Amino acid sequence: MHTIPDIGKDEFSIQVRSDGRFATSNFTLFPQWYALGTSYLPFVRKRPLNDNDPYEVIWYNISRRDFVPEQGSISDGVGRLATHLAGTFSDLSRELMEKVKQEVVSGRHTRAELKDALYCQRGMQFASITLLHAPQNYEGILLTVTSFQRYFLETLACYEYLTFWKDMPMNDSAQPRSVAHVVGALTSDIQVAVDLFDKGVPVWLVRHSSCFPASTVLVDNVYPTLDSSICLDLLPGSAVIWAGHAGAFRNRVCQSLRSANITLGHSAYEAGPGRFVTVANQGWSFILKLM
Repeated sequence: MHTIPDIGKDEFSIQVRSDGRFATSNFTLFPQWYALGTSYLPFVRKRPLNDNDPYEVIWYNISRRDFVPEQGSISDGVGRLATHLAGTFSDLSRELMEKVKQEVVSGRHTRAELKDALYCQRGMQFASITLLHAPQNYEGILLTVTSFQRYFLETLACYEYLTFWKDMPMNDSAQPRSVAHVVGALTSDIQVAVDLFDKGVPVWLVRHSSCFPASTVLVDNVYPTLDSSICLDLLPGSAVIWAGHAGAFRNRVCQSLRSANITLGHSAYEAGPGRFVTVANQGWSFILKLM
């Protein structure tokens, strides 16, 4: 990669922002630490470069103009998402659910392989139904929309991982594959970095300076940057929802807007402590500052 994501720009804790997302903790916007429990996350699609892409609306930022007040409600400030947006989300959800269904009935995948896709699909479906039929205040609509968008992209990543990325043959060419238009991942594991690089997936290998041999040649200085589209302003009234170490559970926390979600059975919740805990105890914050 020719850029370095600024992993030290944002707070360590996870907290919802004014755009309903989670800044650098949001796996649809920013690469997360690779973990086996969320091995499909590096394959989450990035925002399309073409405005005519059928999935472009999945990155749409809603505003007050997309909020339609509920007529005749006994409570003030209650409304729904604009019909054209809610309908578009519903149509996209149904199309993706049909693709996942075809993989389920194909018999090509084990129950364990399908578990994450089915979990994310369920969250996507519930969020879509809520947007169609359940009046909420504006903040509720905002969080439901961004939750739907994350679940949709996660379901799509699971589907594309099972049908394309998982069984991609090794690159036998002398030239590396073109960089795929996906989010990618951070890792301290050389084998993970090699595997993702071979697939053409963006990957950043984070290592302490002492791990580099003296023969390393520095071609150019590249400084960490943060995409200007990532919102860091906190949503008023929001609270810290997680401040733990890197790992599969942390990668999934931005779906846990309600504590009950934690018991829904995603494989990330069954994983043990993140593999980076030991490294963190040895001064990981110092390593991040070196970036």
